[in-house]
Amino acid sequence: MLFRSQTMQTVMKSKESVGDSHAVKRTYRDALRGRLAEFDQKLKSLQEGIVPPERMAKVLEGVLASIGGLQLVSLRALPPNKFEPARTATEAQAAGKSGTPAAKEPERTIYQHSFEVTLQGSYDDMYEYLARLEKLPWQMFWSRISVRADQHPKLQMTLTVKTLSLAKAWLVV
Repeated sequence: MLFRSQTMQTVMKSKESVGDSHAVKRTYRDALRGRLAEFDQKLKSLQEGIVPPERMAKVLEGVLASIGGLQLVSLRALPPNKFEPARTATEAQAAGKSGTPAAKEPERTIYQHSFEVTLQGSYDDMYEYLARLEKLPWQMFWSRISVRADQHPKLQMTLTVKTLSLAKAWLVV
């Protein structure tokens, strides 16, 4: 909403000073382009801090290789999905009551790429693996973790991690 109000203020100022309707439209278009450029810059900055999807498998395997007691059971890529931020209950309710038509597909879509890695080993080794993942210079998002103790003292851990990108296509493991 802040974006819309700032853009409308720019348009209103131009409307007051210029009677030409094309000038108003050009001003509005230029203001939108400026905001889009700001958004693109912020998005680029965010992307530099997270693991690119095409490197995720190598990163997970690299950390695994540094811990001798863990065994890789499986590593698989899950299908990419469109990233949709979680809505609050109030936002979802407001969207349902608004009765507005569905918005058109955005020009820039963010995709969520997921990996599922299953490891077997001791609790200490698994803890060390997770701690090293957290200390990496890039970010990844943990979505799910489960631990099975069927063969105690050996544990089996399944971890699902996610990353984001603007590209739907990526290297599949």
